[in-house]
Amino acid sequence: TSSPLRDELEHWNEVTSMRYQQFLEAVTALELEDANRHLTLFASMLDSNMSFITQRLDDIKNDTTKDEPDGIKMIRADHMILGRTCKMVEEALLQLINLADPATLRSEMVLRLDIFVRLNNILRQHQLRQHDSLFPLLELAIDTEKERSLTDLLTKAMQRSRPH
Repeated sequence: TSSPLRDELEHWNEVTSMRYQQFLEAVTALELEDANRHLTLFASMLDSNMSFITQRLDDIKNDTTKDEPDGIKMIRADHMILGRTCKMVEEALLQLINLADPATLRSEMVLRLDIFVRLNNILRQHQLRQHDSLFPLLELAIDTEKERSLTDLLTKAMQRSRPH
């Protein structure tokens, strides 16, 4: 099924994934200034998305005494892993930007390629988990009025994370 909140979450997941894809394209082309710009925007969008979802999960948890389903626990774990891995990617890119010997840039980028691709894979797995576990829970837990309000809140949060 589809709902405004689900549609908006899926939209921003696609936009966030596209931004990371642009980072990957730039870093593998050794266009480090562009890569840094795309990664900065991606990290901001990812943070906004994760903050929004964490708050919704906390709201739902506060409204019920039941334990969280395993899928939701995994989403929370994904957020920690995504945050930590994103920091590792930022550090790896900074190392490339600050290389003392630019002649080794390509080989140094290849040495760091695993962490760049790993973040992409974690992000995709997380988005699948959201689709399977988070979206159905949100749809059961909120009414239409609240959904509309949350959809607007998500849109504003994600738009603030992008430059105008």
